[in-house]
Amino acid sequence: LKKRLYKEEYMMYGFTSTDSDPQQPLCFLCGEVLSNHAMKPAHMQRHQSTRHQSSVGKTADFFTSKLSEFRGAQNHMCAASQTSATALHASYQVALLVAKAKKPYTIAEELIAPAAAALAEIMVDKKAADAVRSVPLSNDTICHRVDEMASDIAQQVTDKLKRAGSFAVQLDESTDVNGEAQLVMFARFKDDTVDDIVEHIVFCKPLAEKTTGEDIFNLIDCFFTEHELDWKLCSHVCTDGAASMTGRHRGLVSRIRQVNPDIQSMHCIIHREALASKRTSPELDSVLTDAVKVINFIKSQPLNARLFHKLCDETGSDHHQLEQVCNFLSEHGHPLAAKLEDQTWLAHLAYLADVFGRLNELNTSLQGNDKTVLQMYDKVSAFMRKTDLWLRRYR
Repeated sequence: LKKRLYKEEYMMYGFTSTDSDPQQPLCFLCGEVLSNHAMKPAHMQRHQSTRHQSSVGKTADFFTSKLSEFRGAQNHMCAASQTSATALHASYQVALLVAKAKKPYTIAEELIAPAAAALAEIMVDKKAADAVRSVPLSNDTICHRVDEMASDIAQQVTDKLKRAGSFAVQLDESTDVNGEAQLVMFARFKDDTVDDIVEHIVFCKPLAEKTTGEDIFNLIDCFFTEHELDWKLCSHVCTDGAASMTGRHRGLVSRIRQVNPDIQSMHCIIHREALASKRTSPELDSVLTDAVKVINFIKSQPLNARLFHKLCDETGSDHHQLEQVCNFLSEHGHPLAAKLEDQTWLAHLAYLADVFGRLNELNTSLQGNDKTVLQMYDKVSAFMRKTDLWLRRYR
């Protein structure tokens, strides 16, 4: 088909042209866009006489003025759209900072927005402050932004898992500060965007009712179904030693093997280290139990904690958590006060403090990103050789 071109004389009919290819006649009196085939004087004249009869016979100055007004309105709309896009971008950036800082969503509207506006007005001008105030930062807005970014990240991770062809997962079920059970799943896979093996959190979801192996499996299976992940792609699963995870008949691993018989399961080395550290002699276990009772007596009751802190201040103690414990227990007639005067008991307590200090250092070194089983095995093996050396020195 023949492409018709715009001519300057078409302005007398109230038409300019679009920037598209092919050009289309655009009425700057009403904003209507016609087809390229209508780029003819007869078509445009018919449109003018039908829709804008009052403009028929007007001078060139009239149409030039109307065209200028139309282009000014277009520029204003483009500027408004650009401002809106910038404010939207800023809103997402603030939501990301709030999420990373783990702060309540209301902080954006109650603190960040007023503070940013005050800084902009003082350091720049009032116009900049007004621009900052136009950024949507309400509680609901920040909540929606965080949810959208979380969904987008989850989708990116699942897409990478599909492209990887095979991945391993690590599961951890624990209770948060509110007493609710939370299930966290991490995945390790080969990321084709960086050509390296990476690990990433896949989700953290609450377990609404029970925490049995079947409940945990159903939660993971629903996520796999929602994101179209195949269980066959999951080659390894790492869990702790809880019965809900490793039970022979109803455990999570057994349930996963029903859908993927080839999956390999492993016991988390950090949990093994924690379990091994709990095996102490009866004598040391008794000392540890008494120490826990002393701490609970002071810390579990706010009044006792305040009185103990005041006692430490009055005596000028440098370490409020360690000194004057015996005096405090004696003043309150606690039966464990005598333990703190027993040199043997204190020696055992000091020994336990050293041991748990070393265990905490080992546990911390086993945690973090990009830790392989070979590195963790070397650290545990080295720690075991150190314990043999310490035992020989102790004897």
